[in-house]
Amino acid sequence: MYRQITLQDSDFQRIVWRNSPFEPIQDFRLTRIAYGTASAPYLAIKCLQQLALNEANNFPLASKAALSDFYVDDLMSGANSLSEALELQNQLTQMLSSAGLV
Repeated sequence: MYRQITLQDSDFQRIVWRNSPFEPIQDFRLTRIAYGTASAPYLAIKCLQQLALNEANNFPLASKAALSDFYVDDLMSGANSLSEALELQNQLTQMLSSAGLV
């Protein structure tokens, strides 16, 4: 999920690189959340929570599950019937797809 979340300001994650001491230095900017950075789990969780709050009217089942049944980027949820479970799956897929997270 981390690599799917775009950062607004890419100046905070820069890589300065050169292959040998004789080559000019290259400057790279990361435009996505980098796995392994200290803030990555927080940013991923906050992004998912904000999406759930923003889309609560359009995807009520998915919004509720996203706010209470996720642990970082792992979902563990359930339903009382097969039809409700399928609707939850459909809503989650649509909600996450709308934000480019699928």
